[in-house]
Amino acid sequence: MKLINSINKRMITGLLTIMIVIQACGGREEQNFVSQKPASVEVTTIQASNAVSTNQLSGTIKSETRSEIGTKVIGEVESTPFRIGDRVRKGSIVLRIKDDDLVAKKAQIEAGLNEVQARMALVEKDHKRYESLYKSGSATQREWDEVQANYSAVKAKLASTESQLEEIEDLLSYTQIKAPYNGVIAALYVDEGDIASPGRPLIALEKENAFEIEAAVPESSIQHINVNDTLPVYIPSLGVDMLKAVVSELSASGDPMSRQFKVKLKLLKSDEYQGLKSGMYVEIGLSRSTGNTLFVPRSALVERGQLKGLYVVTANKEAVLRWITSGTESKDKVEILSGINAGEQFVLNSTKVEYDGQPVSFIN
Repeated sequence: MKLINSINKRMITGLLTIMIVIQACGGREEQNFVSQKPASVEVTTIQASNAVSTNQLSGTIKSETRSEIGTKVIGEVESTPFRIGDRVRKGSIVLRIKDDDLVAKKAQIEAGLNEVQARMALVEKDHKRYESLYKSGSATQREWDEVQANYSAVKAKLASTESQLEEIEDLLSYTQIKAPYNGVIAALYVDEGDIASPGRPLIALEKENAFEIEAAVPESSIQHINVNDTLPVYIPSLGVDMLKAVVSELSASGDPMSRQFKVKLKLLKSDEYQGLKSGMYVEIGLSRSTGNTLFVPRSALVERGQLKGLYVVTANKEAVLRWITSGTESKDKVEILSGINAGEQFVLNSTKVEYDGQPVSFIN
């Protein structure tokens, strides 16, 4: 009985071994069958080209001339005849400050000036008369010295009074704020009844139809911009994309935190376009030659998370996945910075390849 059981166990073990071997052979045959199935694909050879890359920079429209106007006097704001957005002519009074105290002081100084001027007329006569008498010996040295001292004192008093009058008139000119040029009221910082004081802006005026663009350019692009370069400008809010701007200022040093450089551009023929306003968003086109650059169609890319690759065709006609580093991208093309060299072949449509290393047949 023991002998029979031993024989049965050996037979079962042998049968199991044969089944495992058959299954393993069948799996290998199936795997070999899949791996040998070629993918019909279009391939092309990557070539370096002298391409032009265009970057979009962001900017803001600003008036070429903006004046933050203040005053030298302390006083109550009497009136603000204009509102924000109003156009004004050069010399128009845009803000008034109460000047009753200054007017009264001016009248007082003018009265004192008249008095000093009358006294000066008499002193001048005495000065001329005693000068003649002193030269002829009819007046003593002491008398002549007293006349000269009196003349000098009155003359100094006259100069001081005239200076006070000029000062008060200058202060009075700051109670009636006038537009320095034709422009638009950009901001009002005070209302009627507020107290105006020196060092505080009261109103902002911008010159009309004279705009510039201010932009912050990253350090990766600043070397491609020079003063007097003409760049295309697009203003999304107006739908205008035919404007041109000339680089007028280029900062020699950048912000150490943001790594950006301040650039100013003069907007050309801005008076031909309606609706331009300070503060509008602008897109600036910056084109540069990229030299010998490699580009591939976007359809050729294999994207897995943050990784990008291409199926490169080997000499054995196998599609081998190779990871690449991409650069600038457009709707249809992607710049290749590294991972493939000029002259190598790659699959144009990556979806045609089922797995890495699959054999391929060419259909082009």
